[in-house]
Amino acid sequence: MRKSAAISPEPVQFVSRGENLCGQYYQVGEADECAVIICHGAFEHRGNWRSLAYRLSNGGFSTLIFDFSGHGESDGLRGLVDMSTWAYNLRDAINLLGRRGLRRFAVVGWDNGGSAALLAAAHDNRIVCVSVLAAPIRMMPSLAERVAYGLLSLVALGWKRILRRQFTLSRLPEFEALTMTVDVESNRRYLADPFVRQALQSAPVPESLHTIWLDITSAVEKISTPVLLVYGEKDRHVPMKQSEILQKHLKGPSQLLLIPDAGHALHFEPGEAVYRELFDWISKYLGS
Repeated sequence: MRKSAAISPEPVQFVSRGENLCGQYYQVGEADECAVIICHGAFEHRGNWRSLAYRLSNGGFSTLIFDFSGHGESDGLRGLVDMSTWAYNLRDAINLLGRRGLRRFAVVGWDNGGSAALLAAAHDNRIVCVSVLAAPIRMMPSLAERVAYGLLSLVALGWKRILRRQFTLSRLPEFEALTMTVDVESNRRYLADPFVRQALQSAPVPESLHTIWLDITSAVEKISTPVLLVYGEKDRHVPMKQSEILQKHLKGPSQLLLIPDAGHALHFEPGEAVYRELFDWISKYLGS
């Protein structure tokens, strides 16, 4: 097992699609040619992943966490959840470390961050393994919902043209009703986060619809990189069926891990199971 004394993270910035993105890089000792990149989910920020980044760096893996466009400290439309943009954000995060001489990457992504990780892995052979946690793969609303979202998108277009303002909707009641974790205290902490609440209270339309309506199966079929699938058995936000869809379309090596008594926000659920599996998976493909 790789071991290293953890260090203080270095603030980093990089440009992606004309926007300045912010992150923190936990470099371990003399940089070798590999690192881990962690991708947060929709409506949250990199701060929720500092603990994992710290533990991975303490285990010997240099680790980067960053805020996607429109999230945390990064520029962009607040609450933007667009998979094309996010995949480019991740590519440019890899490029940032590539300029430092790194060549091989493990990517960990939760929720839509996992979807973005898969999209990037379909086209970037610098990614040697992927771990996705509760990632949506093919989310298709009902016909009535699709009609409603289409009408909302037209309203939003008119709203911006006439009033020159971004059209937003509150999704906070929806998330509070679903709950994010099985553990009550963890759920309270997640939903009490000021950025999470602000993002959910003013989700941009249609720029955040990829949280409920997307299909990345065609990209998934191009992935040859090994993929670890981690899903909570009691996830009410991204059902376990998504793991079945993902595994069905993957052509390369994969491993499915179902976490009992766990909901959607796996990084907030208590226990060590998720971290141990992530560390072992990353060690298998990045470890020497």
